[in-house]
Amino acid sequence: MLATKLPTRASLCILPGLLFVLVLAGCIGTQTTLPPAPPTQTPRPAAGTATAPAAAPTSSALGSPIQPAGQAAPFDSPLPPSSAQQPAVTPAQGAEVGGRIVFHSERTGDFEIWSMNPDGSDPQQLTQSAGLDVEPAVSPDGKQIAFVSARDDPNQLNLYIMEIDGNNPRPLLALPGVLSFGPQWSPNGSQIAFSGSTGGHFEVYLVSAQGTDAKALTQPTADAKTPADEQPVINNSRPSWSPDGKKLVFVSDRDGGESLYTLELSNGSVTRLTTGFYSDSLPRWSPDGTTILFMSNRASTVKGLFTVPAAGGEPKLVATPKSDESPAWAGANGELIVFSSDRTLDWEIYSMRADGSDLRQLTHSKGLDRFPAWTP
Repeated sequence: MLATKLPTRASLCILPGLLFVLVLAGCIGTQTTLPPAPPTQTPRPAAGTATAPAAAPTSSALGSPIQPAGQAAPFDSPLPPSSAQQPAVTPAQGAEVGGRIVFHSERTGDFEIWSMNPDGSDPQQLTQSAGLDVEPAVSPDGKQIAFVSARDDPNQLNLYIMEIDGNNPRPLLALPGVLSFGPQWSPNGSQIAFSGSTGGHFEVYLVSAQGTDAKALTQPTADAKTPADEQPVINNSRPSWSPDGKKLVFVSDRDGGESLYTLELSNGSVTRLTTGFYSDSLPRWSPDGTTILFMSNRASTVKGLFTVPAAGGEPKLVATPKSDESPAWAGANGELIVFSSDRTLDWEIYSMRADGSDLRQLTHSKGLDRFPAWTP
């Protein structure tokens, strides 16, 4: 969600601009009643990472991405879900796609990157730093993870990269004055698209997988013929690649609301994909290139998951909205959708089939589990 639509919040730890980006990153949630006791988990410090204990965030320590107690997140339902809405965990569905799911979690008291099997078993901690580590994205070859971190500067969000097992974490890109987040690998693994914020304004950027040749792909004004000071400033964020690497889908408020647009990388042309004054965000292109998955409030006062044809068409609700966010495809052919939800009044990771059936809860941990991504 774009910062211009969010309520102001106080910070105990980091600068206001960083807070807006953390909220935009979709990391807000309400911590109240916890789900049943989680399975035993043994955090595994990653080699080469800092071993200093992280400060445990609280509901008022908004330097970490947490929604304050008693303050409703935008479009969240004030009504608690019933127990009938909580699915059981079974291994059958995850076994169909194999691989691993990476995600960020605050189950140890600080936001770190974790991985697990697609059925929720075998959780492993991949990072351990005193700073925020969030929003992992796995390279197409499954060997590396790009992620967002404030480990080297609590006032700055930069892009980092590490091996798939958490080893060798290292900076990828630090743009002066730009808070970077939401990395997404190109299909051939040579480039990473991401969002950047300067003074609360957002644009889509591109950088090589080696951290070089960084550039902005979008501009703060939509009409090049009209003087910039006579136009409203627009925000562009949350890019996702088409499977052929020729286009990006992203979020923009250029026409009112927050809608999805596609960007043709060869010539810079932009096409609107969704319409209406809704809050559409976090798009993800399907593996076969035909469909775009995204979250939106267009069917309810709470966020839900939708799909829209990549060629254009009417958005379709995947499942009944229950504060569902940060979706991603899982499986070589997009057989499953993994996402986060606070339907248990604590943010957890879920999976379901691409048609919205066979809902499974994958995590049962104290604190927020969010931004899942699948790797073969």
